[in-house]
Amino acid sequence: KFVLKERLVKESLHELGHTYGIDHCSNPTCPMSKSSSVFEIDTKTKEFCPRCAAMLSDSGYGEYWGV
Repeated sequence: KFVLKERLVKESLHELGHTYGIDHCSNPTCPMSKSSSVFEIDTKTKEFCPRCAAMLSDSGYGEYWGV
């Protein structure tokens, strides 16, 4: 149950990132990395990498997200 919740959070962050104009990331631990398997989702963290965090900050929503 815990694993499923973690996956849902990570993929939700990924999709929300797209709504703020962030493309896929090459960093496999970033929520914005493209995943084609459950293993790749499990590799992600719940924190944006520095590049994606900067893009989120530049979008004007960084303060809301805490970046």
